[in-house]
Formats: sequence, structure tokens, C-alpha cells
Amino acid sequence: MFNHSITGSRRFAAQDWPIERLRAIGKASGTTLNDVVLAMCSGAVRAYLLELAALPETSLVAMVPVGLNAKQSQVASAEGGNAVGAVMCKLGTDLADPGDRLAAIHLSMVDGKRALSSMTPMQILAMSALGQAPAILPPLLRMQGIVRPPYNLIISNVPGPRTTHYWNGAKLVGQYPLSIPINGMALNITCTSYDGNGLRPDRLPAHRAAPAAAAHPSRRR
Repeated sequence: MFNHSITGSRRFAAQDWPIERLRAIGKASGTTLNDVVLAMCSGAVRAYLLELAALPETSLVAMVPVGLNAKQSQVASAEGGNAVGAVMCKLGTDLADPGDRLAAIHLSMVDGKRALSSMTPMQILAMSALGQAPAILPPLLRMQGIVRPPYNLIISNVPGPRTTHYWNGAKLVGQYPLSIPINGMALNITCTSYDGNGLRPDRLPAHRAAPAAAAHPSRRR
């Protein structure tokens, strides 16, 4: 239901969570902060689609931009960089247990990053472009539904400022990114941190389920 033409209607929602809690989940589960963020998003999207009786039997796939070091642009970096690659991550939305979803996401991201590490910078650029084409061209050519998109949504987690910022003496207490939905890609989730102690995502439209997903990303059998 996310991969269709959009209208002028928009829904924007934003929340924040303590980043140390998310890091603790990652440490306890042997995963990364980014894996935990993806698992939270996966849980929110799963709950939203279940509520609408529209959850697919197979896992949704997210396109996840990853920062690359320009001098070693084939190596994915959790700290970001001035070169970018893309990983197609299976979100495990077909799995009911949050712990299982987190493990599946971690494995998918490890496989994606390993594939990037085996490519040259030119190959990464070419593969990223090829991966985007089926998502961008069909809406432009009015061919939605004919060509299956390579992913269902975009989830981006961008490191933000690690110190408090001010403007003419006024303290910046938070910043919230605004994603841009396009035809064929109605859901875009973007997360960023601020002042080293909080994660602030925006999302469209699966915001009602986010608190529940955030409450149980580390639960395991």
C-alpha cells in the first residue's frame, strides 16, 4: 500500500527516544544502533499494516542509505561520510517476535555491507543507480503496478550534531528531519540525533504504532 501514486495529502509525525537506551539494546543483542532503529521502524510499520489488515506475507524491504568514507568508499561507515551507498534491507515484518525481527535485520544489513565492501567505488555508484531506477522510473512513466519496486520504503538514520547549538543566544532544543514522499514511495522515515543524547525520527504515515515498537525492540524468547 506504500508503493502507489500519492496525492496532496500529507501526514507528518515526530518523536524522540534516549539514544543511550537504543545503544544498550544494540550492545545486549550484539547488533548496531542502526539495526535497532530499523527494528523499531519495522515494528511500527508491521503494527500499522496489521491494523489495516494489509500486512504482506513476505517481508517488506527498506532502502537504507549508508555513509561511506570517500578515501575508502567501498567500506560502509556507521559515522557517515561524504560518499553514499545503498543497502536493501529485509525488515522482517513477517516475523511476530521483535527479537527475531532485530536478528533478521542485523543479518540483512551485514550481508548488504559485505556486498558493498567487495565493490569498487564505480561499482557502488552503478549498483545504487540501478537499484533506484525501478523505484523512480515507473512513477514518471505512469507504470506503477507493472514493475515491482525493489523496495517498499526508505529509512535513513543520519548522525546529527553532538553538541548543543545556539542561534543569537537562543538554545536549539531539538531538530526534526522532514522526509519527502514521491509517487510510488509514500512512506519515508528519516532519523537523526541531536546533542548526543536523543534520536528524533519523522515518519509518514505509520506513527501511531511507533511507541509500541519502541517499547519492545529488544524482547527475545
